[in-house]
Amino acid sequence: MVKWELLSATCNRAEWDQPLLQSEDYNVFQSFRWGEYKRSGGWTPMRWIARDQEGATIAMVQILVKTFPGNVRIGWAPGGPILRCAGTSRLGLTSTIDSLLTDLVALKGRTSIRFDSYLTEDAGVESALKQSSFVRPYFKINTGYSLMVDLLQPIAARRSQARPRHRSYIKKALDKNIEWKAGRDGPLAQELVSLHGEMMTQKKLSLSRIGIYEVSSLCDILEEQAVIFTGYLEGQAITSTLVLSFGRKAFYLIGASGKQGRALRPSYGLLDQLLGYLKAEGMAQFDFGGLDPLGLKAAGVDQFKTGFGGEMVKHLGEWEWATDGWLRWGFN
Repeated sequence: MVKWELLSATCNRAEWDQPLLQSEDYNVFQSFRWGEYKRSGGWTPMRWIARDQEGATIAMVQILVKTFPGNVRIGWAPGGPILRCAGTSRLGLTSTIDSLLTDLVALKGRTSIRFDSYLTEDAGVESALKQSSFVRPYFKINTGYSLMVDLLQPIAARRSQARPRHRSYIKKALDKNIEWKAGRDGPLAQELVSLHGEMMTQKKLSLSRIGIYEVSSLCDILEEQAVIFTGYLEGQAITSTLVLSFGRKAFYLIGASGKQGRALRPSYGLLDQLLGYLKAEGMAQFDFGGLDPLGLKAAGVDQFKTGFGGEMVKHLGEWEWATDGWLRWGFN
C-alpha cells in the first residue's frame, strides 16, 4: 500500500533533497532550494513523498501552488513527479498516482495541477497517467525536448562531436584574449542582466526581460547550485550564461551576448569553456534546455545547441488534472 505524506512547511533541505538525490530522474527544479526561490515569487511549494509499507521512498513531487479567492488553487510541478526512486519497481504507478490525487482532493477546494516530467518518454508511465485521469494540456508551457551532453567523456571526444562550423567558431573565439570567470556575485549578475537586455533590443525579441532582483535572488537562495559564467574582452563582459546544478546534473537557464563581441561569436567559446568548467566541478550531465524541432521560429537556437553534440531527448512532458473542467480551461 502506498502512502503519500505532505511535508510540513518547516521541513528542512536534507529531508527533501537527500531522498530526491537517490532517484534516477532528480533535477534542480524539484530541489528544495528551487522551491524556496519560487516561494519568494509568491508560490507555495508543497512537497509530497510516497512511501511503501516498508517505509521506502517510491515517488516524490514538489508542486508550486498559488491560491486564489474562492479556494481555487493552481499547481505547477516542473521536473516532476519523481518516479524512478532507488530500488523501486515500475509496477503500480497508476495506484501511486491515484493515491496522490485522492490526497489532493482531500485538501478541499478546486484544484488544477500540471506536471512537466523530465523522464524520457515512457509508455508505461504515460499509460499510468492516462488511467489516473491526467490528460495532455491544450497549450504547453515547454516543448518537451532537450539536449543532453555527457560530461563524463574526455574533453577531446566531446569536442570532436561538434559540427565543423561550430569547431571553427570555437577556435576563433578561443584564439582571442577572452578571460573567463565563474561566480554569482552582484557584478556578475548585473553584467548578465545588461547583456540580456542588450541582446533583446538588438534582436527585437518579444521574450520577457530578466531583472537584477530576479537573478540576484536566485543566486542568493540557490547558493552553490547557481553559477554565472562570463567572458571578458579587454575587461568588458561580452557573453554570459546562468547555469543551475543539483547532484551531478547541470541545467542551462539563460544566456546572452553583447553587440561588441558578437562578431567574435563568443558564445561558442563560452559553451566550450563552460562544459570544461562543469566537468572539472564534478558534473556528469549538462541539460542544454529546450529544443523545438517542430517549431520553425526556434530553428536558429536549435542549430546552435545541437551543433555542440549531445543527444536530443524527448521527455514525458506535460500532463494536467483538475477537479473541474472549467478550471483546466482557465489554467490553459
